[in-house]
Amino acid sequence: MTTMTQLPDIANNIRGIQARGGYGVPGKPAFALHREADPAEQRETREEAFNIRATGPRPAGKSCDEYPFASTKEGGNALPALYHGWAFVPADQQNRQAGFVAGFYKQNRVIDNDPFHVRV
Repeated sequence: MTTMTQLPDIANNIRGIQARGGYGVPGKPAFALHREADPAEQRETREEAFNIRATGPRPAGKSCDEYPFASTKEGGNALPALYHGWAFVPADQQNRQAGFVAGFYKQNRVIDNDPFHVRV
């Protein structure tokens, strides 16, 4: 299980999306996220996630955060719209999140298709 509690804006985004469908919620094994280890698939998933968001200028100092993560099989538009989403979050939190997720995968030896949950 990875945690985003140290990233309040990202945690808030994830919490709202999880509340709509439960993917990645601890204690719900049937709604686990699954790692996507292929970098090409991750890039494609990230593009899908950003193509479905509303267009318009990005606020200064913000970055677009998608959930489920692009590094999951459930990312992008793999799930019905109710179960995925995005939000503008402070860019520093977005940069730190990438390290948290990569570190979680490495420390816990999470390989392709392994299930996991996200605590917020």
